[in-house]
Amino acid sequence: MAFPDLRLQRAGVQEEGFWPSFTDIMTVIVMIFLIAMLGLLLRNMDLVTKLKHALLDAQQASQKITVTSSANRDLMAQLAQREHDLEMLRSQLMDVSRQRQKLEQGQAKLLQQRDALQEALQRQKHEEAALQQQLLAKLSEQQATAALSNKNQQQQLAALQHQLAQQSDQVMALQASIAHQTESMRQLKDSYGELDAKYLRLIRPARSSLGKVVVTVRYLRRKGALTMAIKPPNSTVYQTVFGVELNQKLAKLKEKFGSKLYVRILFPEDSGLSYSEAWRITESLLRLYDYYYQ
Repeated sequence: MAFPDLRLQRAGVQEEGFWPSFTDIMTVIVMIFLIAMLGLLLRNMDLVTKLKHALLDAQQASQKITVTSSANRDLMAQLAQREHDLEMLRSQLMDVSRQRQKLEQGQAKLLQQRDALQEALQRQKHEEAALQQQLLAKLSEQQATAALSNKNQQQQLAALQHQLAQQSDQVMALQASIAHQTESMRQLKDSYGELDAKYLRLIRPARSSLGKVVVTVRYLRRKGALTMAIKPPNSTVYQTVFGVELNQKLAKLKEKFGSKLYVRILFPEDSGLSYSEAWRITESLLRLYDYYYQ
């Protein structure tokens, strides 16, 4: 089968050849090239579409990573605060342990004194028993030897009874002293908790804005909506902000000034917030950004 001759017929030439001409071959090659180019274009368009989807997924993943990193930083800050609080509690526990050890030593001394008093009381009882036996022996001897000495013996008996009465009074005084010391020890135990709390409040330094960079935050509630405003350092104008924006500004100031940042929180008299709400807000902001809690 012969290929048709696509060339322009020369004038006067009417021949037909068996082999395809160069023009036919080039036409076929061009057609093959065009078909291949069309296939490549279609494939490149598909690849471009997939690349766009991949770039969009990468952007979304980057945004998620940014949000996760911010959350992780907040968690790390909270963890550092918890570790600081735990260290403070450990220090307080060590102080309490030392105070408890001192109290136990004092209690041991009181117990030793009580034991010593009980031993003295036992010795006194033994002496009384021995004295009574001696008195009975003397009375028996005196009654057996002479009735004339009865008056003197009675006087001696009265003296001995008076001595016994004095010794009984001493024993009662010792018992009262033991009871008083026991009550004093109980009162010491009761007042120990209050003294320990006062001690912990005294040893902690006071929070002061002296030498610090002061940023002021104001809270108001109007028609049920909470309004926040911030006055940056070296500024006299409050800027109304939302919750996220407020935290972002305070975080930037904390990153810039670090341990020099003093956060002042204002609640006007007509702020509309309860005491518990104001305390909760103050505690949260100070723990996150104020130098005193870092």
